[in-house]
Order: sequence, then C-alpha cells, then structure tokens
Amino acid sequence: MPTLVPNSFPKHTGPHRIALVGEAPGADEELVGTPFVGASGKLLRSVLEGTNLVPDQLFIGNVCQQRPPSNDISSFDFNGPEIQDGLAALHTDLRDFSPNLVVCLGNTPLQASHPWGSDATIGTWRGSLFWSDAFNTKCLATFHPAYILRVFGDLPLLRADIQKARRHSLTKDLVLPQRTFITRPNLEDVRLFCGRIRSQHTRINIDIEGWANNVGVTMLGIATGPSDAFVIPFWVSGCHYWNESEEAEVWELVAGLLADENVEKVLQNALYEYFVLHWKHRIIITNIVDDTMLKHFELFPEMDKGLDLQASLYTDQPYYKDQRGVGGDAELVYNATDCVVTAECNDAQSGILKNLNRSSEHYRFNVSLLPAINYMQLRGCLLDSTKLAAHLELVESEIAVLQDQLDTMVGRPVNAKSNPDKQWFLYEFLGYKPYERYGRTAKEEVLLRFYQREKNPALRVLIQLVAKRTRKSDIGKLTSNTDGRLRCSYNLVGTNTARLSSSESQALEPYFTKTGILKWEGSGTNLQNQTKELRDVFCADPVYDFWQIDLEGADGWTVAADLAALGAPTMLDDYKAGIKPAKVLYLMLEAHERKEDPAKLNNLPRAELAALTKAIKFSDDRDAEGRPGDWKYLCMKRVQHGTNYGMEAEKLSATIFKDSDGLIDLSKQDASVYQYLYRLRYNPDLRATWIERELRDKGYIQTASGFRRKFGAIRYGRPDPAVVREALALEPQCNTTYVCNMALRNMWYDPANRTSRGSLFVEPLLQVHDALGGQWGTAYKDWAIDKLKTWFKVPLNIHGIEITIPFSGGYGPNWKDTKTPL
Repeated sequence: MPTLVPNSFPKHTGPHRIALVGEAPGADEELVGTPFVGASGKLLRSVLEGTNLVPDQLFIGNVCQQRPPSNDISSFDFNGPEIQDGLAALHTDLRDFSPNLVVCLGNTPLQASHPWGSDATIGTWRGSLFWSDAFNTKCLATFHPAYILRVFGDLPLLRADIQKARRHSLTKDLVLPQRTFITRPNLEDVRLFCGRIRSQHTRINIDIEGWANNVGVTMLGIATGPSDAFVIPFWVSGCHYWNESEEAEVWELVAGLLADENVEKVLQNALYEYFVLHWKHRIIITNIVDDTMLKHFELFPEMDKGLDLQASLYTDQPYYKDQRGVGGDAELVYNATDCVVTAECNDAQSGILKNLNRSSEHYRFNVSLLPAINYMQLRGCLLDSTKLAAHLELVESEIAVLQDQLDTMVGRPVNAKSNPDKQWFLYEFLGYKPYERYGRTAKEEVLLRFYQREKNPALRVLIQLVAKRTRKSDIGKLTSNTDGRLRCSYNLVGTNTARLSSSESQALEPYFTKTGILKWEGSGTNLQNQTKELRDVFCADPVYDFWQIDLEGADGWTVAADLAALGAPTMLDDYKAGIKPAKVLYLMLEAHERKEDPAKLNNLPRAELAALTKAIKFSDDRDAEGRPGDWKYLCMKRVQHGTNYGMEAEKLSATIFKDSDGLIDLSKQDASVYQYLYRLRYNPDLRATWIERELRDKGYIQTASGFRRKFGAIRYGRPDPAVVREALALEPQCNTTYVCNMALRNMWYDPANRTSRGSLFVEPLLQVHDALGGQWGTAYKDWAIDKLKTWFKVPLNIHGIEITIPFSGGYGPNWKDTKTPL
C-alpha cells in the first residue's frame, strides 16, 4: 500500500484564509507525513513569512497525496486513481476549510482548478486570479517552490504572487478590474474623441496591432487611464472597417493626435510603434513621456519585459494574451486591454520608481534616447552589394578548402551543418565518450571541449569549418530594403547589463513561397556581432563621409576606477598615462618567455613604460600556423577582459580559440600563465572580492550611470560563481553603454546640429557596444569633427573618482575604412 500524506489544516486561526495546493509529496514529506517539509517547503515558508503570512495559519496540501516515482508527477495519469483519489480528498478538505483563495503551486493544481484544464499552463497563467468551480473559490496560479529551487532567479515572481494572494485572501469574492471599452466607433465618435484629447491635453496610453506589411496597422487602441479605452479599427477579420474616404479622414485624425506635442503619450516598447507607424504610415509620434518596458527594466532588469508579465506583477488583470490574433471583437477587446494594462502598469511602476532616485534618472535618460534610436532604425545604412558578394565568394572558397581537408582526413564526406554527421564524427569515428552534462550532442561548446582535451587535428578543421559556415550565414543575413539600405531594430534594454541590442528590422519585405503564397519577413540583422572584415559593406551616402568613434579602454576604465577606489591604482594610473594594460602584459609575457622576471616591469617609471609600449610593433604577416602577427597581444586583450569578468583559464582558452576561428590554440596552462601576469600587475581579484561582498550584503550593484541591478538568483545571501561573474561584467558594460548613449543624446539634442528644415548635419547610423558610427556631409567635415569631440566628452563619477573615457575615431568611405583620424 502506498504511503499517503494527508493535507494539513491550519493549527491557528488567522485573517488570511489561504489554501496552498501543490502537486504531490516528496521523500521528506513521505517520511514525516506532512506536506511541504522538505527543501521546497522550507523555501515556501520563507516566502510566506517574508510577506507577513503565518504558515501555521494556512491550509497546505497537494493534488495527489502519494509520492510519484522519481518525484515526477507526470508519472501518474491525471485521470488515474493516484491523482483522482487525491483530488477527491482535496475537494473534501477544501470544502471543510472553506478558503477565500487557493494558491495553485504548479501546473497540476492549475490543471485541476482551471476551467480550461490542461490548456492552461503555469507559464502563461502565473500571477493570474480566476474563479474555480472545481474548488468553489477564487484561485491564483504561481510557480511550485521546487521549480524556484531549479531556477532561483524567478524567486521574485513567487514572492510577488504570494503578496497578491495575501491581498486577496480577506474575502471570498473575486474582484477584477472593471474596464469600459469602445471598440466599434463610428466616424463622429473618432472625431469627438480625438478632438477632446487634443483640446484637453489628456495623457494617452497607446497600442497598435499589426505589422509593417501590406495591411499595416489593423487597429489603434487609446486609453486615457486604467479603466477606459477607445479602439480605432482599420482592418477587422480580413476586411476594411471604414470606406475609403472615411479611412483617409480617420488616418488624418490619428496622425494629428499622435504628432500633437501637447498630448503626452505612454507606450509599451515604444520603439516598435514608433517605427511601424512611421515606416508604414508616415506618422510621427511626439512627446513620449513613458515606456513601461523601459520602466519595468529599471525595477526588475532580469525579468521578461513583456506586457503579460508586467500585468501579472503590477495589476490584477488575468492572463489575456491568448486573444491576440483571434480576430473580430475578441481582438478589439484585446487591443483595448493592452492599452489600459499599459496605463495601470505605468502608474504602479511610477509609484515604486519615485523612491529610487538614481534608477529614475537612468530611466528618464533612456526615454530621452527614443527619438535618436528610432532615427537609426528608420535611416539605416547604405549597403555595398558588390563588396558583399565578394565576401560571400571568399568565405565559400574557404569553406571548400576546409571541407576538402576534413573529408580527406576522415575518408568520407562530413556535413558540418548536420548534427547527425557531427555526432557520428565525434562518437563513432573519433570514439569519444559523450560528456554526461551534454549527452550525445555536437554543439559548438562540446566541439571546443573535446578539442581542448584531445587536440585532434581533424576536429580542429571541423571547428574552423563550422565557424566559416556561420560566417556565411551571417553574410546572408545582410539584406537591404528596396532602397538599398540595411536596417535593424534596436532595443535599449535588450540585455541585463543595459547594453543596446539589435535584431532584424521590422521593415518587412514581401516574398512568395514555392506555392505562390505572399509572405513578409524582416530585413537586416543583428549589428552587434558584425566582424571588422565585413564592415566595408556599410557605406556612406554619396558626398558623405562615414565616421566611427570608439571608446579607448572602454570597460577597462570602470574596472580601473573600481580598483583605485579599493586601493590598487596601478591600472587607472596606466590608463591616465596613455598606457594600454594589454601591451604591458605583452611586455611581461616577452620577459617571461626570455626566462626573466616579469615583475621587474612593475618597478619601471611610468614614462619609461609608456615609451616601451609605444615602441611595440606587430608584423602584418601571419605566422606558419596562420595566426596574425599580433596574436599574443590579442590574447592579452582577452585575458584582461576575461579575468575582469571572472573567467577561468579553461574557458578563456576556449573563448580565444573560438573567436579566432580556431587559429589561436592557447593551452589551459598558457592561459593560466597569462592570467598570472595580469594579476601580478593589476590585482583584479581585489575587485572580485568586493563585488561578491556587495552581492552578499546588498543583493544589488549600483552603477555610476544610475542603473541598478538586483540579482534575483542569489541563494540565501550566498552568490554563486555564475552570479558573481555576471555582476563583475555589469558596471563596466553599463558605463560604456551610457557614455555612447550620452554622446548620441548630445548629438541628437544639440540645436547646432540641425538644418533650418530640422534635418541633421551629423547623422547617427549605427551603434555597437563601445562605438558609434554615422555620416556627415563632406562639406561639413571640419565642423562635424569638432562637434563629435565635444559630444563624446562624457564625465563619470565612479566611487568619487572623476574619469572621462577617452575616445578615438576616424572617417572614410565605409564603416571599415575609417582610417583618416579625427
């Protein structure tokens, strides 16, 4: 007979009549005979107590009262006796307890309680309130604590859900937001609504449905607050909503409203609406005062930034995103809901952010960047198709050579694009035993790990071949629109370190499938990973020069300031003297290879050291192994950044091997020596110790740019190495991005950079990590150079140390050939 673990009734009466229902007991629960007494239970009790709920005053139980094999509830058939008998007992116990609210911990109780059963998943319904006829009460869905133990970064979501449960546990009534929607207006309704908004200068929250395809925007929702929304339809269920003359007038009314600078606008992910409305309909949005995606990022940078998650955190709106794309009245209501939820989230976020002055300043800074970022999205960059074709031809020839080498070494063709072929190569031809962690896979990391261990020459060729095929794929993604310009979409908060990210553009282009069906796909690509070799395809327009400015040292300056504040000023003093740390390391390596003491360089006067580093010359030729003449210097640059971010020697050597397409094969031992030299001069471990202490004591890192990141994956105040590595990278990357963004902002808002018609003399065209690129009219070259130097002087205060990251740049006909110095 299986051991049953009965549900647990409260030991004491309290004001919050909550029933917590999980899936099934585990080994600890089976031993003690009480639900949630193991690791999951300890975490759950900690969360409950953190929200001022007393566990002994709550009902705690499970859908199933017996332990499933391997603690896997899916081992039991939901309609089988184990779960159905458990549900019968649970229904009886809930009827006796009569809770005001049931918290469904995981998919199984959600399935048992939800009117849609197995169609509802915890991934979508987490944080939602709903009525359950099965449990005869209202419910709230959230993650099971066992999941949180596996994905600890989601702990803030569990905490937020338990806080919501506490708020709704005092009564049995399900009270959801009451909204009023107008979804099928007539022309006069639209006239009156737009006129009233503009005359009263009412703040509006807007959302569009649709894409930049042949249909365009299908509907525009406008909310004046969390309770009321007005939807202007254009295309509903495959049909025009208005006749031709009506639609022309409606679009004119919409364009006037969105361009009205006296009307404040709030959006979720404003860059999307910004771009689509301008690209497809030539409509400009002015006076965007809030973006809930950007604001949410300041509060919870590690979380998903979608409106559905925000709704679950900041509102009582149940999950509704499954209504998108269904058509008809349901999609009109969906559009209206998006607007009011945006308004409600924005109000709630503002209430939290007002107590975080630095974060609020950083958020306002990001909002101010939206027009300039959208300009780069719209403008794009001229693409040289002839040079692009030459790059493609070159990489195809390189692929052919490597493929021939590999096939000869193996004795049969090996398809580097085929996972089965690569698996055969690893585990049959080479006879390697699969790593337990990865299984029988052939992904890039596994290939690199095997090569580091075995140094097999055929495997090295395969890795190089995979890299070349990836490059060919990247070249194929460099597609332009019909005007010959390549565009991309930007995201100001696309990374946890507040670095700008990019992806393919929303400037869609049509194509026909083999069966003749019209489809639309994005153009362009992610610009952040474009190699320097490919940058000559990004060109200036006729009678324009292409310019680029890079920050010198970039992330290193923040690390140097941190170390100086901690009592180790060597790196900062080197930077201030114009000495590049990687070149000092190169000199130290040369001394080491000559069997001399590299520490002697630490005793040299800085002027003498500066002269030595400036005297270093690298060959333009490659050595017998195909490595560039400056390969040791390139390694030292990787050593500096990798060690700053907590990278171990094995990972460092693998990274160098991968980044060099397999040309630079640094052993783990050599990588350890290189890192030793870095530590010998700069003592970067001092900073790592400080970061770990900050995480342990505060749980967050505050950056000089104003951005603050709280690390949700810290377990019980003890950050693990992966969290420390993320924290080590945070402020350097964030500050570098801030300087580039501030230069962009200076450029955009400088009135001297505007012609009488409002266009720009100096245009920004693209941004990647620590560099900004663009073009100026050749006639304005001298003026533009002086202006760029002014815009890029951005001071930072890091722990009381004032620094200005230096920059260098040049100009020329394209992004790569910016050889003429500024």
